[in-house]
Amino acid sequence: MGLPSSGRNTICGRFTRHLNVICIDEFDDATLDKIYGSVVKWHFAQHEDAAMQSLDKAVWRRRAGTTHDGDLPPTPAKSHYVFNLRDFSRVVSGLLLVPNGALSSSEKLVRLWLHEVYRVFHDRLRWDKKCIVREVAEAVFGQKLRHVLGHIVGEGEAEVTPEHLSRLIFGDFMIPDAEEKTYDEIQSMGDLTQMTENYLEEHNTVSKSSMSLVMFQYVVQHVARSAGS
Repeated sequence: MGLPSSGRNTICGRFTRHLNVICIDEFDDATLDKIYGSVVKWHFAQHEDAAMQSLDKAVWRRRAGTTHDGDLPPTPAKSHYVFNLRDFSRVVSGLLLVPNGALSSSEKLVRLWLHEVYRVFHDRLRWDKKCIVREVAEAVFGQKLRHVLGHIVGEGEAEVTPEHLSRLIFGDFMIPDAEEKTYDEIQSMGDLTQMTENYLEEHNTVSKSSMSLVMFQYVVQHVARSAGS
């Protein structure tokens, strides 16, 4: 239960007198760093590349993984700006899905972080705050997004846009018959669209209630991100 603010009303004493109210202090940043840092550090400690091991602190910083209430506070126009540790845990869980063998470079790790942050937070953020992700990524990881997303951003394009970030997809469904699913980057939007259409065709073959869907780019991207939830 949150504190009374941003549309949350104060509960009257006549109601709370029937209950036992238990309150737990919010964890400070040092405690959160210790909890999540231990998990992420163990994961990246298994990587052979020392440079990748050194990035564990950048990944698990709470400031880098999610938004602080002070950065994006809820307002009457943005009442949905309410974030908690459950959101941050989803980002960390996504980072841990990729095996160390699949993280071939620090640039790929940054792309994975971007994908997980956008998968969890993007639909809830208004794009007038788009710079916060770029600023945090460049400050924490020390890499320009233009360089990290070089295979997506064209040579004649000046800066990274929402359209570029929407084409950044990770998933474990590109090889349907694989014995062990690997959560990895999907670089070809054409292959992703074709695979999504194959899954749709398979569903319509075995299901009594078929779905007549047109797999345009936005639908494919939304399905891919939902599959990683």
